[in-house]
Amino acid sequence: MEAKSVPFCKLFPKMDCLIIHGGLGTISEGFRAGVPVIVTGVLLLDQRFWGKRVQELGIGPEPVHISDFKNVCVDYVNEALKADSSWAKAAKSVAEEIRAETDGDNVDKNVQIFLNYFKISKPISYDDLLDEDWS
Repeated sequence: MEAKSVPFCKLFPKMDCLIIHGGLGTISEGFRAGVPVIVTGVLLLDQRFWGKRVQELGIGPEPVHISDFKNVCVDYVNEALKADSSWAKAAKSVAEEIRAETDGDNVDKNVQIFLNYFKISKPISYDDLLDEDWS
């Protein structure tokens, strides 16, 4: 099957495990999917942080640079797919925790938070910044 595009939120829960680059978008959907996550790639910027977070949560192994992935790929996937995989159990637990704390996609909550900030915030101008004592 070939598809032009598929939302991660629909695709990831149907997978047995994920091998992703570890950016915020794929990580957040990976956490919600409830399946083991393996982070590999060039590991720049937030990818290292999220890869370590995967390991800390117990839903996958430590992140590994793409040039070294060939040395651990089979072991990592085998561990993720084991019937008694601790990564799979932890991933399900993390996903359940996220579902318990959230209500759908939370768009309404986010909009309300922004509206509340608008009520209490004071507009500032460039001139206001120049007049400010920054010492």
